[in-house]
Amino acid sequence: MSNLKKFFKKNEAVKSAWREWIEVLIVVLPIVFVLRTYVFGLYNVPTGSAEPTILVVDYLFGNKFTYLFKDIKHGDYIILDKPNFVYSKNSVVYYWQKCIGLGVPFLGLPSGPDNWTKRAIGLPGEVIEGKIENGKPVVYLN
Repeated sequence: MSNLKKFFKKNEAVKSAWREWIEVLIVVLPIVFVLRTYVFGLYNVPTGSAEPTILVVDYLFGNKFTYLFKDIKHGDYIILDKPNFVYSKNSVVYYWQKCIGLGVPFLGLPSGPDNWTKRAIGLPGEVIEGKIENGKPVVYLN
C-alpha cells in the first residue's frame, strides 16, 4: 500500500500558485465578460428621478436578457447609458469603454458612460408634452 501512495505522490502534477491563478483568470474572465455584457449588470442610481421607489445611491441588478422576449411597457424602469457620451475613436479604448466601463487611469483607459435609471412614460410613436401648471410639473401623453 505504501508503494501505491509513493507512486501517486511522485506522479501528481504540482502547479505553482501563479499558474493556477492564470488558469482561473483565463477561464473566469471570459465568462464574467459575457454575463456582464449580455445577461445582467450592476448599476448605481446617481439621481433621484425614480424616487420614492428607487433612492439615490441604491444599487440595482439590471436584467439585459428579458427585453429580448418582451417589449417595454409604461411604468417599466429602464437602465440606459448616458445618451450624449462621446466614446474614444481608438478601437481598443472604445471597446473598453463600451463593454467594461471601468476606468484604469495608470493604463490610460478612461471610464465608460454613466448609467441612467429612468421610468418609461412614453413609447415609440407616442407624443409627450410637459407643462408647469399651478407651479407643478404635469406630463401629458398623446
